[in-house]
Amino acid sequence: MTRTASALVLSDVLERRAADDPDGMAFNVDGGAVLHFADWERRSRAVAHALLDAGLRHGDRVALWFSGLDWIGYAIGYLGLVRAGGTAVHLNDGMPPSEVDRRLAECGVSRVVHADRLSPPAGFAGPAHPLSTLDRGAGGPLDVALRPDDIVDIAYTSGTTGPARAYTVPHGNLTFGRKLEAFQGFRDLPATHMLVPMLLGSSTSATCVNSALSAQPTSVVCDQHDVERMGELIEQFKVTSIAITPWIAIQMLAAGIAERHDLSSLKTFFNGSAPMPPAVALRLMAMVPGAQVGGGCSQSEAGPALVFTMFNPAKPFSVGRPIPGTELRVADKHGEPAAQGQLGEIWLRHQAPRKLHVDPELSAAVRADGWYRTGDYGRLDADGELLFFDRGADLIRLDGAVVSSLEVEAVLYEHDAVREAAVFAAPRPGSAPEIVAAVALSDPGALADVEAFAAGRLTAAQAPVRYLTVDTLPRTLNGKVLKRELRERAGAQVPA
Repeated sequence: MTRTASALVLSDVLERRAADDPDGMAFNVDGGAVLHFADWERRSRAVAHALLDAGLRHGDRVALWFSGLDWIGYAIGYLGLVRAGGTAVHLNDGMPPSEVDRRLAECGVSRVVHADRLSPPAGFAGPAHPLSTLDRGAGGPLDVALRPDDIVDIAYTSGTTGPARAYTVPHGNLTFGRKLEAFQGFRDLPATHMLVPMLLGSSTSATCVNSALSAQPTSVVCDQHDVERMGELIEQFKVTSIAITPWIAIQMLAAGIAERHDLSSLKTFFNGSAPMPPAVALRLMAMVPGAQVGGGCSQSEAGPALVFTMFNPAKPFSVGRPIPGTELRVADKHGEPAAQGQLGEIWLRHQAPRKLHVDPELSAAVRADGWYRTGDYGRLDADGELLFFDRGADLIRLDGAVVSSLEVEAVLYEHDAVREAAVFAAPRPGSAPEIVAAVALSDPGALADVEAFAAGRLTAAQAPVRYLTVDTLPRTLNGKVLKRELRERAGAQVPA
């Protein structure tokens, strides 16, 4: 057993799950290959031994280089690395080579563990280990002392507003609040499945592995772009919950998957990555009567702090209340609690070991007395619920007015012809910035009707001055909208 100093580390959880429920299924890959907890523990232990024999030192930073649907290899390599005392840097071959090189250098990666079918990143000259060469290591106990403050990951933000930023993740942050005895009853519960159509080789996939370790349902993973396959898997496994993004939800609805697949087993859509437009949430609930849409407010760097709720049509912008262990402050410009109903910056705090930006100046800028300054804005209502207003980078300030891009987008999504919408402020030479809406329409001839529809429901301060029609919005690999690219495009198309 990996020796730990006090509180839990990830290897404790895996070893307990394997002991309590060896035949329990952690992963099912696209309805085919599966990974049981006993196999995960045994094979990751072999990888840990092989890495130690190859010279891995405690705290060495190692890139995991996987892609596609190689979730089983990735999960085994990841847990093998961290059980050996290494720190994981998650990469995939869908990233631009320049970004891969930047992260390898910034993180000080000393070696790479990669899928057999992939060659190591072209810019990396250090030791590289195909997983199959590590999966044959010794099978005895590991003599590695891990501490809750040891760094398990160097993760990255999504990079929607600029270069993705690196931050460290301690073991104790991921296991905060967990007790080993809580896993004992999982084996006796009916088998359930959660569909997880997320990107492999990313900070999100690291979260998915942690969820598979700690949650009772089997994680059914599949291609994040194939919504038809998602419908097939929901029907086949009677999936009860699904992790989605707004982009996945939009594609599910556009494809009409409920017309061909029985989705009635679904009870919950868990939304992450970005706020869900209220009209999209309502359409999901209409697609699967009785299902709920869960979502909240946090940031990867602020976890495990979380504000969470189930979507309530009467409060479409509510993200709920803090979960146990989370403190919430809506702060005024002085950092003091804002009055009820007053717009302020959202701050979050928790007692877990903290994630810290690799750039110490950035960490200092976003933290105060244990609070994490999210840069997002909201207000508290009379019920103590947080009403999300906008991301700081997307909030629009014009002529003294503050406009929520999310509220304008929400109105646009109510129109049946609008498939995608993004609202932002774009510079205009010689005058103040203007509000621009980029829309992808199912009917290209509906733009005038969309403009009139929005104008009739928005204030003069909110209404877009200009519309850009696009085939689809530019997005990151995990589906987040790149508004900075839209601003550049809008700036290049300013009317004379």
